Amino acid sequence: MDSSGSSRGKRRATVSLRSSPRLSRGRRSRMVYNFVSSSGESSSNSEAKRARPRPKSPSKKKRKKKTKPEPEYEVIYADPSDALRSPPPRRTRPRRKGDTIGDALVFGDCLTWGMSHQYFGRDMNCHWPSHLRDRLLSIGYRLVESSMISRTTAYNDIEGGDFKSMGACDQDLNGKFHFGTVFSSHSPNWVIIMLGTHDLKVRIRNIASQQKPLSLNFMKEEENSEGESSSESEEDKSYPVTADRIAENCAYLGLKARQMFEGHCHEGRLNIVLVAPPRIRLTEISRKFGFDEESVAISKELPKAFEKVCRKYNFLFAYRKLSMSSSVDGIHLTAKGSRKLADTIWEAMSPALPRATRKPERFKPVQLSK
Repeated sequence: MDSSGSSRGKRRATVSLRSSPRLSRGRRSRMVYNFVSSSGESSSNSEAKRARPRPKSPSKKKRKKKTKPEPEYEVIYADPSDALRSPPPRRTRPRRKGDTIGDALVFGDCLTWGMSHQYFGRDMNCHWPSHLRDRLLSIGYRLVESSMISRTTAYNDIEGGDFKSMGACDQDLNGKFHFGTVFSSHSPNWVIIMLGTHDLKVRIRNIASQQKPLSLNFMKEEENSEGESSSESEEDKSYPVTADRIAENCAYLGLKARQMFEGHCHEGRLNIVLVAPPRIRLTEISRKFGFDEESVAISKELPKAFEKVCRKYNFLFAYRKLSMSSSVDGIHLTAKGSRKLADTIWEAMSPALPRATRKPERFKPVQLSK
């Protein structure tokens, strides 16, 4: 009787709980389980369930905390020269083909620019620096050219040169005025200067005759210029243009390059080459450009004057006696003449060039005669 009564009560309670709409499904199952375990029939099963160890949830991997990068501090030197005490060794030879170890600056006028002797324009066949480009690159030097039509050594051209352009200034054709900027922007190890042809024009000679010749001790000249009296300027003196004066103007640029090279950011050794311009032949075209008989006479004396200056200041000297008979205008070089001039300049540079790296020849077995 007791067992049947207890089973009926259990069924009723189960039915009533399942049919209750207000209880959630999970809550109903918990209530039925507690009701059955309290009657004592399934207590062993309930204790066994409770005694079972619950599976451990998989442990989550610990994420590494992001560490902030350490702050970088700039090294501040008390003396800026402290950071430059041990510079890396400077390479004197190229490591591979096309590698450069320095620049070679060419500073000149229209003869360097490549002006054609037959027409008003540029002819690359008459451009002598192009014949030196590959040779210099073979020893690791990059050719940098600064050439300008109608450029003088140290004088302003009031008329703006042979081909006056809009917006041009008088100082645009002054080689002395522009040389320092060009040199410092490239920091070359070679400087090749070829100027003086346009100093022979009549109008440039008239301008130069009113100016004092350049002093080759130009640092002392700048210091003494402030203390000069006005009485000296009152005297009307004439300073004619000679071959020696033109050569000294070119030497002035070379000495200025030496002084600038001793400053900051210049490495290695500086070599300077002065090239004497060729003689002039009078033609109808050359007379229109402003040359006369005196220009021809001065041009013949230029080689000796340039050689004298180069010996005095230890410059490399280059000159090639070229025939200007095949030149139509009598001023500019022909294609053949430009190649010869490039060969002459290369020969003048050879004593100061680095020795070529010689590859050792492979051993060749020699068959002995029986």
